[in-house]
Amino acid sequence: MNHFRAVRYLFPAIVCLCTLLLWHSPVYAQYDTGSIVGTVHDASGSVVSGANVKITNTKTGRVYELTTTDLGTYEVNGLPASVFTVETSKAGFKTERIEDILVYATDRREVNVKLAVGAASEEVTVMADTFTVNTQSSELGASIDSRSISNLPLNGRDFTALIASAASASARVVASS
Repeated sequence: MNHFRAVRYLFPAIVCLCTLLLWHSPVYAQYDTGSIVGTVHDASGSVVSGANVKITNTKTGRVYELTTTDLGTYEVNGLPASVFTVETSKAGFKTERIEDILVYATDRREVNVKLAVGAASEEVTVMADTFTVNTQSSELGASIDSRSISNLPLNGRDFTALIASAASASARVVASS
């Protein structure tokens, strides 16, 4: 009789545990990486497929190399927040180099490249602008550097007060009962 009583209480506990384990999935609240995307065109506006794209993190020296698709597009995801250089080349075109591309966490920077016809030994360097509008996604994100943090008057060293310094953030007080 004791055996049936133990099974009667143990079986629902095992079912609940298995349900929790099977339905449990991690929740990712935010991303800490950005991406660079773009299209490579020639002087007439036609897309250039098979162009070599080299994206270099200027702070660490890490290089991401890829080739444009048949539509002339390229995309690199998972980039750490940093400053990058994009260098694009293809036989029969001048090498195009775009420097100082600033990527923050959650950014999706669009860097379109126009290759000019010329010898492969010629190189064109373009300085990227620092303020751009994200036309690739409606996501919002903000990065707060250490200088901004040290200049903020934080009440009681409450780090959650930093949330209000982001441009699209709003504070909401939840009353507990």
